[in-house]
Amino acid sequence: MSCPNPLTKDYPSAAGGLERIGPLVADAHPDLVLSKRRLLKIESIECVRLKRESARQNLGFTSRPFVLCGLPVKRPAEGRLLHERRNGQFVLQVTGHPSYGLPCGQDRLVPIFLATLAIRQQTARITFDSAAEMLDTFGMQHGGSQYRRLIGAFQIPTDLETAKALSSSPAALDLFIWLSYRCFTARGRERVPLFGDFGLVSQLGSADYARPRKFREKLQGWLDLVRTMRLECPASIDPNGTGLFVDRANAVLPLGGSNARH
Repeated sequence: MSCPNPLTKDYPSAAGGLERIGPLVADAHPDLVLSKRRLLKIESIECVRLKRESARQNLGFTSRPFVLCGLPVKRPAEGRLLHERRNGQFVLQVTGHPSYGLPCGQDRLVPIFLATLAIRQQTARITFDSAAEMLDTFGMQHGGSQYRRLIGAFQIPTDLETAKALSSSPAALDLFIWLSYRCFTARGRERVPLFGDFGLVSQLGSADYARPRKFREKLQGWLDLVRTMRLECPASIDPNGTGLFVDRANAVLPLGGSNARH
């Protein structure tokens, strides 16, 4: 049995006819009306939390190079065909095609999808029916620019539902995947510098920020978004604003909800 939506139900009007309550609420209390996109986001967050708490997460995987260093978050300037990110001694260089440019934004979903298939199929040759399968995995619409870009376009576990929910926020998705790996490998509470050759700003796929304050503001926003999916996220910016504290934690919550790593 389905419940009627009060925002689309007809109510008597002063003139004796019927009016929909939705427009009336929007006019009188616009702050109470949620957009369809906002409602879908809330549903995604709730889905992630429920599955994680019940240890029924839909596992996905990605390759270590794309965990340590991210792809560009935004479309690079026209003509730029080389992307480089650093994580200590590890360097990731991606060369773009002259006709299509560098991968960026939601293109980072492609290696997650392919790595997940590689682990599931346990074969050197990955097969899937169509590009639509990739779109369905991350809850993306068929057709349009997303479809055309994705079709033109291993083993670190992550929560595929969270990746799906963050697919429209590439920088936050990068941070979530990096935290999943970094917290799992941590031996205890550790500090990761934000700036310098070994800094987080050089590892993520976000554009370089001329002012450290701007990067800290962005990083805090990404952390807040990740925490809506994972309440126990063990990461915080240090009081000086020059480092990120991380603590050991499971990438995938075990049955029973304990976050202690085994």
